[in-house]
Amino acid sequence: MNKIKRAVLWLQLKSHYSHRRKYFNELFAKEDPYKALTREYETVKFGWVVDCVRDKLHWEALELGCAEGVMTAMLSPYCGKITGVDISNTAIKRAIEKRGYGNVEFIAANVVEFMPAKKFDLIVAVDMAYYLGQEHSWEHMEAELSRWVSWLSPGGRLILLNGFNEVTHPKDWLGPHVMEGYRKIMEKAGLKLVKEEIRKYSKDGFSRANLVSVLENIKS
Repeated sequence: MNKIKRAVLWLQLKSHYSHRRKYFNELFAKEDPYKALTREYETVKFGWVVDCVRDKLHWEALELGCAEGVMTAMLSPYCGKITGVDISNTAIKRAIEKRGYGNVEFIAANVVEFMPAKKFDLIVAVDMAYYLGQEHSWEHMEAELSRWVSWLSPGGRLILLNGFNEVTHPKDWLGPHVMEGYRKIMEKAGLKLVKEEIRKYSKDGFSRANLVSVLENIKS
């Protein structure tokens, strides 16, 4: 994709998602709307991500779509510094009040407008990528995810976790293939797949599968 076309797509995406802040501010008017603190599934899901970063210290880390910073805090022991970014001012205000201390920083920003002044050796995005594709073409998705890749330092890692219904669910047979498509965009942009697996959760009639992908920046 050439630079002009990429710039046009970015402007279109930026315009479309300008209304998202209002939606998420209203959602986070109530504390912990996703039940990140009380729902076992959320705790288990965040644990899968933490398992991917335990092997070393990441000096500069970034979590996209951090909400109220629950997982940001879980990742912080494995980071020199970690920055959480979310479109909701309300969520970020609560994150700062409850978890914005030590090596943790929070920024209220729309991810399509976010332009960091530094590189990161770890970027984490959980159930985030599909928001970029809603009502848009795959080219929009490719343009934005490629920006994430540009924020990685050499040797840096990007962790994607995206959930879908069970693989055998008749209404979600396409789910895993779409999630794999996010990873393929990252590979096309220069990242190497290090590890990928489907992690499942099932309890009390609730069943969910998650594709966890760990990619590394092989560019110097």
